[in-house]
Amino acid sequence: MAADNLFFAYLPNLYWSARLVHALTSNPALKDRASQLQQGPLRELQLAVTTKLKVLQKVVVRFEKHLHELLVVLQGDRARVQRYIGEPNSAYKIGNESLVWEIVLDIDSFLYETRSTYEIFGAFLREFFNRILGETITEQALKDTLEAQHIDTRWIEELREDRITFFHNTAPWIAADCKGSPNLEIELLILKKDAADFSDPSNYIRLESLRAIYKGFNTSQAAILDLLVSRIASFT
Repeated sequence: MAADNLFFAYLPNLYWSARLVHALTSNPALKDRASQLQQGPLRELQLAVTTKLKVLQKVVVRFEKHLHELLVVLQGDRARVQRYIGEPNSAYKIGNESLVWEIVLDIDSFLYETRSTYEIFGAFLREFFNRILGETITEQALKDTLEAQHIDTRWIEELREDRITFFHNTAPWIAADCKGSPNLEIELLILKKDAADFSDPSNYIRLESLRAIYKGFNTSQAAILDLLVSRIASFT
């Protein structure tokens, strides 16, 4: 009698793992090791990485959607927003209060998922180098390789610090740096504490910093994939 189990189809983007399989099967010295991507620890980590990459992509899309909705609200209520800018002991309240909470959730999700994906991808790389290439790889060695290609790795430390801040010490809240009149230019700020003004940059994170982290993550991931394919091709 069959068990009452229901499994859902797993359909992530397997581009990067497909590149690795193709590279391995194209090298006679490593062809037999390609099967390790389909079994054991490497298979599990590969599935975890592809899942995390898809989840992170969804988090970013949702984040950008909610940010756009917030900007539409603020631009549509420009006159009232202008009255609150710089006004001491006051805070602007939007009609759709849940939108603010959605953005706070998006921020927390982005930091958590990006760091988690980074950690799991690192675990996959260590296992891959060990089992496939017979080498030991460290985080610092990978960072050195990226920096040798003039890829900025400062995002790694920034991500680590931001995740520690909002995982162990506090919760994020949002504010906005508003400039320009009559055209209202708005930049989202992620507050680290209940700050009365923006005079101390250590009290907040600018949205552009989060976007730089995401860009740095994607750039580094692509460069590391190229490195793996190159190392596989030159393996004898």
